[in-house]
Amino acid sequence: MSIEKTWGIIMITSIKKATYILSIGLCITSGISQAKMVTFDTILKNHAGKNYQRALTDAIEQAGNVLVYVGSEARCKYCKTTMDAIRKLITEFPDVLFITISSDKYPSFKSGTIPKLKFYVNGVYITVTDSQNLAQLRASLKKYYR
Repeated sequence: MSIEKTWGIIMITSIKKATYILSIGLCITSGISQAKMVTFDTILKNHAGKNYQRALTDAIEQAGNVLVYVGSEARCKYCKTTMDAIRKLITEFPDVLFITISSDKYPSFKSGTIPKLKFYVNGVYITVTDSQNLAQLRASLKKYYR
């Protein structure tokens, strides 16, 4: 896998797939092979004409190790706690792509209570959990990605 950065666009080229572009406004530290965190809006922009689930599936298959967060920071204290933990742990897990989905904007991704954390290893779904604080999330990330 190779990576190039041009004008805020990250281009990731994979042997298995063609080119995948993620447009993000985050700083990418040199040597990191993936973007760190993207919103679902960003994924949709790069998958014009695809349905929501297909766009998310494509992004997960491309990135491999993914944590998908579904929640509402504005309306849910557990969502805020979990999102704060994600922000603090991003740099500890550079091989994980964190995808955030607003359950307010995309209610079709909400199932049961929020927040939900869905873990994918090498593009394969592993498990789903509810709200996690910093220590719990760190332990989960170590379990699946180290």
